[in-house]
Amino acid sequence: TVLAGELGWPAVAEVTSDKVSSSGTFRVEEYRPPQFKVDVTATSDALLSGQSLQGRVLARYLFGGAMPGSTVRWTATRTTEDFQPPDNPGFAFGIATWEWSDENPAPSTEVIGAGEGKTDAQGAFEVDAGKVESPGGRSARVTFEAEVADVNRQRIANRAEVHVHPAALYAGIRQRSVDGFAEVGKPVALEVVAVAPDGKRQKTEVKVTVLRRDWKFVRKKTAGDRWETLSEPVEEQVATCTVKVEQVPGACTFTARAPGFHIAQAEVTDGQKRTQTTRTSLYVVGEGWVSWQRNDSDRIDLVTDKAVYDVGETAKVLVKSPFPTAEAVVTVEREGVSSARHVSLKGAATTLDVPVGEAGIPDVYVGVALVRGRVPQADGQDAGEDPGRPQVRVGYAKLKVERKSKRLAV
Repeated sequence: TVLAGELGWPAVAEVTSDKVSSSGTFRVEEYRPPQFKVDVTATSDALLSGQSLQGRVLARYLFGGAMPGSTVRWTATRTTEDFQPPDNPGFAFGIATWEWSDENPAPSTEVIGAGEGKTDAQGAFEVDAGKVESPGGRSARVTFEAEVADVNRQRIANRAEVHVHPAALYAGIRQRSVDGFAEVGKPVALEVVAVAPDGKRQKTEVKVTVLRRDWKFVRKKTAGDRWETLSEPVEEQVATCTVKVEQVPGACTFTARAPGFHIAQAEVTDGQKRTQTTRTSLYVVGEGWVSWQRNDSDRIDLVTDKAVYDVGETAKVLVKSPFPTAEAVVTVEREGVSSARHVSLKGAATTLDVPVGEAGIPDVYVGVALVRGRVPQADGQDAGEDPGRPQVRVGYAKLKVERKSKRLAV
């Protein structure tokens, strides 16, 4: 039931049933069709870090007349985002991992400029938002929005978007085609390219650095007798090389000495001395201990070797185990458990083979429940009164499955 009031005054809406009654209020407004339009344009749809962001606001009545002396309010909002130059499939570009976390960087948004003014005799208003930067070396999208008010206080807004690149070149890097993860003691080949934002490959040099990241952590007792995990990353250089690239990708080959989380980093510098850095993750499996990033939950991370699987392939799933040895129950699930098996895991970087069948289309989940029994107190990794107590960890990973033979090439 809606009890309407006069224009501008609250109206009451009531929802009543046999057992529940609820009500709320809202304002009653009269719709007024727009009398004018606002166009917002930027001088360029793409900028490089350090260049000026300039735009133009034009307000005109729908019958064609200009709107001089109208109030304009504008804002420029920057949001970081991933950027993939076209025609370079498989290559990673940009920052895919931070120095302080193994997780993918989340987008960040901030207002980088704002102001107001009056339109000129032609109904135009020029905006200079100053120089734009790419925070943390990441590409970003700047939304330039303007709102215009006429003499009747009707307000209409519009916007334009500008992409901001950290440099005129992007360094791309990928692991040369292999099945599964990289392995300890075996050569790993990285392919490298340098491309312009439009995807065209350029002739230049790219510096490649491979780092291995370990995590040092301590358990600290806090207020209320609660224990908190404090951790920090420790990186060591595994390999470095300078690669000359042209139309054909260059190569940098190294041999991993230990398993764990590795970072493949590629740096390229454009003609104006602007540097763009690409950082992507690279997992190496094999025997040996790995100190993964930890938190205070009972969850573990599972990493798949591919983003999408074809029917008939076998997925390899890396288990980031916090235990030297453990028993595990591995399940394949979707709307219930379709299969379950018991495995014994040895080492912190063990992989599991999961066959992918027709029933897995379009996706299926792999679950791992780790169980470590009681161990001597000296071997326990947790703090507290009973560091050797039994432990349980659980993790899930999603496998995307498709039949590639049925994909349409359009």
